[in-house]
Amino acid sequence: MESRTFHLGIPVAFLLSVGIIAGGYFIGDGISKIRVGPRTVRVKGLAEREVDADIAVWPISFDVTANEMKGLNSSLNDRLNAIKAFLIDAGFSEENISVSPPMITDLHSLYQGARSLPPERYKAEATITVRSGKVKLVKKAMGKTSDLIEKGVALTGDRHRDNAEFIFTSLNEIKPGMIEEATKNARLSALKFAEDSQSELGVIRSATQGQISIRSRDSTTPEIKIVRVVTTIEYFLK
Repeated sequence: MESRTFHLGIPVAFLLSVGIIAGGYFIGDGISKIRVGPRTVRVKGLAEREVDADIAVWPISFDVTANEMKGLNSSLNDRLNAIKAFLIDAGFSEENISVSPPMITDLHSLYQGARSLPPERYKAEATITVRSGKVKLVKKAMGKTSDLIEKGVALTGDRHRDNAEFIFTSLNEIKPGMIEEATKNARLSALKFAEDSQSELGVIRSATQGQISIRSRDSTTPEIKIVRVVTTIEYFLK
């Protein structure tokens, strides 16, 4: 009985060892395949265009002072009418002009307790805003604000110049073409990479539109905008 048991154990051990070796081979081969994975290259494509702003928003701020509310209101209306007349003469319509409610300050109350009070008690600050698609006309009028100063309109600091905003609203009209251009530029980069790595460029694995930005060309010409589109594309490599 003992001899029979001994002879049967040899083939069982042999088969078991073969199974372990074969299992190890297939497991190792599977790990090797997982580690290799698909060969890909990820590239970015850029497209830029210089465009003109199509909307201009120009706030014109000013202030007046007086010792009585009646005189303050009279001075305020005189300045408002002067600015409106200036804008109408410049070529704008009433629809392009809006007036914000004035902000009135009692200067004597503000400086109460001070050794000396301002010569006039009340101060009113107001803003007239021009919004128009006539961007060049706005730029031209901005260069003539000295005419308002000559008429006694005290513009508050440089806000009438620095606060002007120029907007480009036609992005949807140029975006498809820019995305196409950026995609072509990305493909050119991918083809160069494939050539350098002695590979062939395959189909697209994934693609994202990326960032779209609009900025002024420079500080002196804010009415000219630079539109930038970046796409990110991943290709398979053969």
